[in-house]
Amino acid sequence: MQLSQTDASVVPRTLDTRVSKEPITVNDRCLQMVAVISLSILFNIPRYLDDHVVRKPDGSPVLESTYLGNDATFQLVYAGLFYYIVIYALPVVILTAMTYRLLPFKPLVL
Repeated sequence: MQLSQTDASVVPRTLDTRVSKEPITVNDRCLQMVAVISLSILFNIPRYLDDHVVRKPDGSPVLESTYLGNDATFQLVYAGLFYYIVIYALPVVILTAMTYRLLPFKPLVL
């Protein structure tokens, strides 16, 4: 059996699978850094608002929960769902996608 030139197993694959072949500029990297820092600050603002420091009569500081910190809906949605997605699930998905793009072959998807 002779293979034709259009057979997929004969066509060589390159390791570079980027969509765009243009290099990433310094301005692009600065914009990415500003976006990551800004989104990090915005995501963590509620964490600063769920507790506050109160001074005891003897002058020692005590950390107490605010209304937001005691709210069950806030704890479920922000601390439970959003925090899990951003801290655990999103990094795993990104690392998996980046690793998959680095593979010289594409494994079968079941």
